[in-house]
Order: sequence, then C-alpha cells, then structure tokens
Amino acid sequence: MYVQEEDVNVVVAQHFQGGQAVVDHVVGEFYWAVARGDTTESNDYVSPPFMLSSEKDESEINWSHGTYKAPREIWEAFSLPGEAPAPQGIAPHQPSPYAGRVARVWAAGRAPNGLEIGAISDPLPGETECGDGWDVRSTASILPTRFVN
Repeated sequence: MYVQEEDVNVVVAQHFQGGQAVVDHVVGEFYWAVARGDTTESNDYVSPPFMLSSEKDESEINWSHGTYKAPREIWEAFSLPGEAPAPQGIAPHQPSPYAGRVARVWAAGRAPNGLEIGAISDPLPGETECGDGWDVRSTASILPTRFVN
C-alpha cells in the first residue's frame, strides 16, 4: 500500500517471515567472502508487488528491494523464444488476482449465493497452530513497517 508523505512514496509493509539462513552450497563468484556454513538473520517485509529483505551477520546488514514481475514480463524483457514457463506456487509479494473482490463479499457478510459466511480459527488448548500449519504466534508479531520506494 502506498502512502503519500511530502512528495515521497512510502510503502507500508508487513513482516512476512524471518529466520536464520545458512549457506549449504556455493557456486560462482561473489564480491564478498562466502563459505559453506555461513549464517545470517533474515527478514522479509511485503506490500505486493514489493518486497524488502534484510540479511544480517556479525559484520553487516544488507537490504534488498524487489518488485514482483510475472514470468511473461521477464520472458519478454530478455526477448526469449517461445512461451514463458507457467508459474509454480505463489510468490510472497505476488499481487492477489482477487484483491478487493473477496473483501467486498466478506464485508457484506454474505456469499454470492446469499449464504451467511464467516470463519473462526482458534488453536486447540495447548497448541500453537491452527489447521494447515498456520502459526498463531506469528500473527501477534505482524507490525507495519515503512520503507521508502
């Protein structure tokens, strides 16, 4: 989501995931020293189609900004022959094809067929996850984060 502040575009993003990244294989040349077993603390913040990622080790922090592009856009940018491959899965910062449409239905409280809709998802006593591995603990740590685009 964009917010206009004094002629500067500010992107308000949410923490998507974080953890420890470990190098398990190295191929090619890097402008920094990298070796198997190196670790960094990593965090990703998303506001589709944007993603801001950080990697921090004992000596530095590196920030990267990315913008989601559909496979077709990348294919065409490099003038590759044939068709772009079909996407596999969903990228963390991939815009939803349903953006705005589903929210209107939920806000109305009715499905298109007139049925009442709603959902309650609480973990069982002593558990920290609800069905399909949704981590309830992570929802409490989602805080808006701002970065300048």
